[in-house]
Amino acid sequence: MPDASARTHLAQLLEAIEQIEAYVDGVDQTGFLADRMRRDAVAMNLLVIGESAAARLPPSIRDLEQEIDWRAAIDLRNRIARGYASVSFTIVWSVVVVELPGLRAAVERMIARVRNP
Repeated sequence: MPDASARTHLAQLLEAIEQIEAYVDGVDQTGFLADRMRRDAVAMNLLVIGESAAARLPPSIRDLEQEIDWRAAIDLRNRIARGYASVSFTIVWSVVVVELPGLRAAVERMIARVRNP
């Protein structure tokens, strides 16, 4: 059975995803790219996904969803944290639109599994 810390990290991961979804709701790429506050808010939550959740989840929990590229989530966190001034927000938008829905579904399945092993 997963420990409480794994459940906490999964909850943080889902919360960060939900925050990103709220920040981009009703906004297209042009609107996103033009809104620095929105970009910053999304970037901060991508940091949470890569650091607080994905990097700290035990491998046994990450292995529940092997199709998720956890390393890419961690690498994106590192890129944002270390090179924010040169981050391509066009790529960030793509990650949000293309990758985030699958990550959300995977995290929801993981949460269900750790609640009901």
